[in-house]
Parts: sequence; structure tokens; C-alpha cells
Amino acid sequence: MTQLRPTTTIDVSVKNTSLITLPPELVHRILDYCDIQTLLTCVRHVCKTLYALVNTYDRLTLILNSESVKIMRSVSRFIQPDSVISITIDNSCEENDNIRLFYSLFDIARFTRLQSLTIHGIEDTNLEYFLENLNTSSLTSLSIKSSDQEHSRTWDLISSASLRWNLRKLCISNMNFMVKHISWPNQYKLEHLEFSDCIYSEYLLILRHLPNLRTLVIQDCIIGDNQTCLTLSASIVLASLKSLTITNCSLAPQHFELLISSIPSLHHLKLISHRERFDSMFNASYWEQLICTKLLKLEKFEFLFAFTDLRNNSFVSLESFIASFRAPFWLNDKHWFVTCAYVPRGRAIWLHTTPIDSTRYQGCVRCEVSWRDSICRLTQRPLNTMVDNIVDEVRKKIDLTEELTV
Repeated sequence: MTQLRPTTTIDVSVKNTSLITLPPELVHRILDYCDIQTLLTCVRHVCKTLYALVNTYDRLTLILNSESVKIMRSVSRFIQPDSVISITIDNSCEENDNIRLFYSLFDIARFTRLQSLTIHGIEDTNLEYFLENLNTSSLTSLSIKSSDQEHSRTWDLISSASLRWNLRKLCISNMNFMVKHISWPNQYKLEHLEFSDCIYSEYLLILRHLPNLRTLVIQDCIIGDNQTCLTLSASIVLASLKSLTITNCSLAPQHFELLISSIPSLHHLKLISHRERFDSMFNASYWEQLICTKLLKLEKFEFLFAFTDLRNNSFVSLESFIASFRAPFWLNDKHWFVTCAYVPRGRAIWLHTTPIDSTRYQGCVRCEVSWRDSICRLTQRPLNTMVDNIVDEVRKKIDLTEELTV
């Protein structure tokens, strides 16, 4: 008997539906994926219906950088400020003063529905003017990269902004934490915080005063050798932090363990670290024991540990580094995949999860051995992509004197 294959029924009304016949809410959802130039210079001029739909679209994202200056000059007259929910200004290019250009095109006070503000390369005087004249009650995200060398005044301005708005996200990526210049409002709702460096006492203070904090991104945390009193404080602070990223970690293993003792609920951990010597951070057994005893809820672990030894001029076995990361704990239980690489330029060893994003470590030429097998491959693959056995060239061994450039 011939088995009848199920037929697919197509709703003719759906098949013949055009964009302009969709509900306005659905069209606006589609417009979320369009940049402001496409919306105002293309979609808006297709027909009267889309013209009206774009005019009523109230989730515009405004981006002003060196590439969009010409575009912004041409479309600024069509932008309704109360339809903009996000502004990003990149003033890091010395050739253009995009802050002054923004002032010439717009009145900051008219952005009454602004939810997110990002400004890179701004002086404190401009930042103060910007924040004082911003007339919105809906700001939830603030990202500042100051161009000033001294950041005391910047922190004062950010502290005032924290008191004025109920921010959920605060990013000050190039500034060290300055506890004497920041005050957190009672019951502050901040969930995401980024800054440069802090000392351990400031780290504990952040966890204590921000009970709703879920994501913390820092460059480094400085911990001195004498931490007896702070260890007692750490046992009292049990924060509900879910994600921790340290992008330039210099912590010794014992200090790192002290750091995480206050965040047992951590789900995501990312560490980028150039180590001064081979320590337990390169050891799979160390991490397995630490995770199974102190980070029981950890679901995602990303790391890149680098070590440079200019004195060594002999062969190195990448297999000896990677073998222990092929244990069932890593591959079957956690699905964390680790790669070890030797970088001839600079004589560096990289041990990292795959894939991983890192602005400091790019996809330079290297020889690597992955969790998949013991074959050494020559590659220049970006670190944020998976291992490709077909593309990468097979190598049998690594000579530290070969392709060496110091």
C-alpha cells in the first residue's frame, strides 16, 4: 500500500498578505531592525501607508559617529526627538567634534522619551550640560567614556544622574571606581554595572549596596596580601550576582577564590588574564574542584589565560596543556570546549575556551591543539569562531625558533 504523504495547507489570505496590510504594531516590530537612515530615506518614501507608519514609529535609535555625520546632517530635520529612545554619540575621533554637531542639530531637552544614552569621548563640561538639560524620566541605561584625565568630577556627575534616574544599566568603562564620589540611592535598582578597576573593599561595597545587581564587568580587582578582616566581611556579603566579567585579571588564585566567595549564585563567569607565570589557572583539575565546591550554579564559563616566556627557546607540548580539558566534566557535563595555542610572534601560550570574544587578543597566526584531537594546526581564525579542522593547516610539531618575531 502506498503511504500518503501529509499535505501542507497554506492559508491563502496569509500568503497574499503584504507589509502594509499587517497591523501597525507588527510593522513597527519589523521596523525595529532598520537603521534610522533606511527608515527616513527609504521606507518612508515607498507609499503613503508606510510614510504614515514610519511617522508614528516611536522607537528610533540615533547613532552619531565619524561614519554617520553626513547621513545625520541630511536626515536630522525628519527626526522627531520624542520618537527617539536611544542616542549613541562617538566623539573619540579627533577630526570631528560630534558633540558640537549634535548640539547644532538637536535640542537635547526635546528627547523626552529617551531610555538609553551612550557618549564616548566627552569632557566633563559637556557631560554636565548634557545631563542637566536632558528632560526625560524614562532613562534606564547610561554609558559614558570620559576624555578627561581626572575623573573625580565625572563620578560626581554620574552620582547625580544615579539619584535623578532609576538606572538599570551603568557603564563607565575607562574609569576606576571612586567610592568617595558615588552614592547609591536607597533601594537602587541597578542591574548592570561596568567600570575599570577597583580595590577589594570597593568590590564588597558594591555588592552590599546594590542588591539587584546581576551583571558586573570590570578590568581588574586589586587585592592586597593582608586580607584577614576583609575575608570576614566577604562571608557576610552574599550577593545575587549572576554574571561576572574581568577583562584584565591579575588576581592570584587564592585572591580569585576570595573574590567569588561572596557570589555563590554566579551563572556566568568570563576571565581574560595575562599571567606572570604558569599557575593553577592553567590547570583543569583546579577549575573542576573550584566549580564543584564554590560555583555550583555556574552554567557558562569563558576564559583566556595567556603566558609569555621570552627566555624559553625550546619545544613546547600543547598537548600537555589541553589533555586534562578533555575530561567528561568539560566535554559531557558542562559542554565547555578548550583550545591551547602557541603564538610565535611574542612566544605566547594561550589557553582559552572556544569561541571567546576578546578585544585584546586578536586572531593572529598561531599553532593550536583543540579539545577534538591531538593534531596541531596552523591557523589565523578569529577567536570568536569555532575550530575548523578543514581550513586549518595540519602541523606535526612546534619549534619556538620558527616564525619568531620579537
